[in-house]
Amino acid sequence: MSVAADATLTVEQAHRIARDVEHELVHSVPRPATATVHTGPVSAAEAAHDTLAHHR
Repeated sequence: MSVAADATLTVEQAHRIARDVEHELVHSVPRPATATVHTGPVSAAEAAHDTLAHHR
């Protein structure tokens, strides 16, 4: 899973987000084998585009 994060976040802050997402997945998905969460920086323009991308 990839998570878009504000480009101004520190690596520590982005890592915390990834850890929280992974934790939620473990509690939400029945019997997950594994979860790998990657955070990457995103600009405001990319964020606006990505919000609608899954509708296309």
